[in-house]
Amino acid sequence: MDLLHNIDYSEFQDQMMDEINIMMGQMVQTQIECSPTYQRYKEFEYVYVNDRPLKVTDKMIHEIKWLLHYVKETHLYLYEDYREDMLEKFDRITDYLPHLFDLYDRYTKDDEDARHFFEPVSSIRDIKRLLYPFRDCVNREQFSNSFVDHCIVVLEFYKFTANFMRCRLEEYEFDIEFMKKNPESIQDYLLTS
Repeated sequence: MDLLHNIDYSEFQDQMMDEINIMMGQMVQTQIECSPTYQRYKEFEYVYVNDRPLKVTDKMIHEIKWLLHYVKETHLYLYEDYREDMLEKFDRITDYLPHLFDLYDRYTKDDEDARHFFEPVSSIRDIKRLLYPFRDCVNREQFSNSFVDHCIVVLEFYKFTANFMRCRLEEYEFDIEFMKKNPESIQDYLLTS
């Protein structure tokens, strides 16, 4: 009996509390994953290019700005040392732009007030073909100003689209982080969504 009375249960209690905390954390994570906020975030977090996921990030916005600069500025074509890297970047960006538009189109489908469309939509969907003359051109002065202006307007729309989607995703990220830190708020998200 003396042996039983001298046992230190504090380590056992700490271990049980750790297990309870892990279980509670898993339960909270499961509730968050069931929330419409989390599901919308997961639905719009990536664009898929050739069945490969590409996360919508601020880097994407910077790349679109780079492409805008590339189309606007003739002197970029003169940098022969960077030509291969620039063409690879050009191709990569023009590959994912139509998918970014599709993501934006799906996101705003039910919200006509939030929608901004570029006309003609074919210019948006066919951006690779529209910009192809810029891909490997060393004499951009031969392009008409109206063509260059049209390409710039289309790319400005893409910049808007990328910013729009990034802002929406940041809102979802904020809400998810808030739910993690305040598990009692999860029910409010489930009820209001």
